[in-house]
Amino acid sequence: TRSREAPSGARQTIRYSSRSSRRQGTTAPSGVVIRRPATASLAPQGAWVPGIHLGCHSASSAPGVHGTSIVARTIRLGSSRRSTSAVIDGSPARAGAETWANAAAVAADAQVGAPPDIFNPAGQDWGLPPFQPRALREEGYRSFIELIRANMRHAGGLRIDHVMGLQHLYWVPAGSGPGEGAYVQYPMADMIGILALESHRQRCLVVGEDLGTVPEGFRERMADAGILSYRVLFFERDANGGFLPPADYPQLALAVVGSHDLPTLKGWWQGRDLEIKERLGLFPDANDSSSQRQARDHDRQALLDALRAQGLLPGQGEPEFETLSRAAHAFLARTPSLLAMAQLDDLTAELDPVNVPATSTEHPNWRRRHSLTLEELPDAPSFREVVTVLREARGRSPEMLPAESVAAGKRRRR
Repeated sequence: TRSREAPSGARQTIRYSSRSSRRQGTTAPSGVVIRRPATASLAPQGAWVPGIHLGCHSASSAPGVHGTSIVARTIRLGSSRRSTSAVIDGSPARAGAETWANAAAVAADAQVGAPPDIFNPAGQDWGLPPFQPRALREEGYRSFIELIRANMRHAGGLRIDHVMGLQHLYWVPAGSGPGEGAYVQYPMADMIGILALESHRQRCLVVGEDLGTVPEGFRERMADAGILSYRVLFFERDANGGFLPPADYPQLALAVVGSHDLPTLKGWWQGRDLEIKERLGLFPDANDSSSQRQARDHDRQALLDALRAQGLLPGQGEPEFETLSRAAHAFLARTPSLLAMAQLDDLTAELDPVNVPATSTEHPNWRRRHSLTLEELPDAPSFREVVTVLREARGRSPEMLPAESVAAGKRRRR
């Protein structure tokens, strides 16, 4: 099934033949719909992160939902696990063993990215090749199925980074900047059907990271399929910029303060992410830095107003960070969302982000050490306080299962 309806606000729809690309050496599959992006929304798009997504998960008190923790993996709907800028024999190197072994399923002359938005004004190029939609159909979606199965096999939950890739992906032609990319449409109905089948077979829930430029009607389609939305405290706002109250969060969702592509709560509160972007030259315009600092001051006050409206912060003035963190997680725990999560970075009160989107060698991504060891974490006041507020709001503390117990549970289910 292939939809031909353009998302709301799309500027242009183009049909490319294999030789009609704008730049020499850039190809697109014949007949595939490629779109220039619409105006970006306020939420950013993220980079792919492999492995276990660490955090304390607490289920809501909804009927039939139990408060067990979930070992969750995170994947991106590109076809590679590592990005690279290497050049071999005059051509960009494929981004990892997965694409070297399965070259026919990917587009060699394009990379996945994101158009400019308010958090990343220069746009993003993630440096990994996208699946070629025509090749996926011709192979019966074997590559997509193997990717999903491999990640679900030993996990109770799968978080799909940039889940809009089920509908379309932003392709950046090789040698071009992120602002020169376009959206390429994917067979969404087929891919969601496969995802649902594998979820049922593996007994693995699915969370879709639906941040960034989200097509109109996309979240509704995800809800129809039973895919949990990814609701970030920073972005859940009303038309006036105020933070939505907990009751306005959807039930079919994961509620969280941030993500690996966003500042930590402490970093956001202190404006550390804005300092890093300014230092790395990630603001295209000199005025962007000052305007975003002004916006952050407004956002900080809006967050305090929202927390005080729930009775989670006392009086006036600026609270200590530990008090703020406890209140923010209590706020999320009050939502009707089926899952609420505390990130490890926020449990250890990290200031610097673990990843800065739109950077590779400019910033030491994925190399920052946590300030606490795993052995120290259970006794840390910040950890105990957040676990306490989750338990108080949701009736039960999350179970911290060792890896062998999770594996044993998977074997029993089979």
